[in-house]
Amino acid sequence: MKMFTMLAAVVAASVLTTAPAHAFEERECVMPFTVQAPNGTLKLKAPVPVFKNAIDTTPVRKLTTRMPFYVEKVTGGRALLEIAPGFDDEDPYPDAGKIIGWVEVKHLKTYDSMNCGM
Repeated sequence: MKMFTMLAAVVAASVLTTAPAHAFEERECVMPFTVQAPNGTLKLKAPVPVFKNAIDTTPVRKLTTRMPFYVEKVTGGRALLEIAPGFDDEDPYPDAGKIIGWVEVKHLKTYDSMNCGM
C-alpha cells in the first residue's frame, strides 16, 4: 500500500507540473523546427506535411524550405499558415500573403515578429 501511495504522489506531481502545449495566436510568427546543417546553416528538422484542411489525413505536399509564416487560424491541433514577407522589408518573399495550408502545430516554433516582417 505504501508503494501505491508513493506512485500516486509521483504521478500526481508529474501531471501538475507538465507544461501545456503552446497555444498559437492569430498573426503569430512561426517557423518549422530547424537543426544546424554540417555547413553551419539552418535547415528543417524534417519535411513538414501540409494538409488541404484541418481534418484531412493525407498531406497535399510537404514544406522543405525554412521560411517564416503567420498563423491565420488554429483548429484541432493544426494551424492554417500564411507566408510572411520575411525580415528584409526591401526584399520580401514573392509569395508573401499566400495561404499554404494546414500544418500540425507540433512542427512549429514561435519566433519574434521581426522574423516575419513588420
